Amino acid sequence: RTAAAAAPAEHDVQQRSGDERPTESRAAAAPAVRPRPDRGGGEDDPGAERPPAKSGGGAAASTMIGTAGLKNLEVAGVVGVYPRERERPRRVFFDVEVDYDVAPAARSDALADALDYDGIAAAVSELVGRRRFALLETLAEEAAALLLDRFDRARRVRLEVRKPGAVPAAACAFVRVERSRS
Repeated sequence: RTAAAAAPAEHDVQQRSGDERPTESRAAAAPAVRPRPDRGGGEDDPGAERPPAKSGGGAAASTMIGTAGLKNLEVAGVVGVYPRERERPRRVFFDVEVDYDVAPAARSDALADALDYDGIAAAVSELVGRRRFALLETLAEEAAALLLDRFDRARRVRLEVRKPGAVPAAACAFVRVERSRS
């Protein structure tokens, strides 16, 4: 950025009682950054003081729905209706998305307040390993239900399971489900 672009234009900021209030032309810009007294501060200073976020109910009551998940989780299992598909475990791939309130994890930076990706992978792998499925639909539904059951923080699960080689002319067959906590 140039020095001219970094400094606010005189007409963009009104001075009232010592505080800056952006006019409409600056409303879409990033919030003003005030240097911390104990640091040099500035726009690029990660420790710079920033205006508090508007959460409507205070930091403790704020909700921020986010999504955590896994892409291309590879698991070996028996899925299929034809005898050749039931002879031995084959690779299936999962994409898993779990919506939950990420605000506690974002505030604390602690795994205890987040969804554990390893836990999600372990739950899906355990399900595929402990039983045989005829249909991808059954596997997808049971995996989504298991994740909602096992992870109390989860509000919604979107899950896709893919089976390579199911149809010779296609890269894979897949089923996608979405399930919400009621």
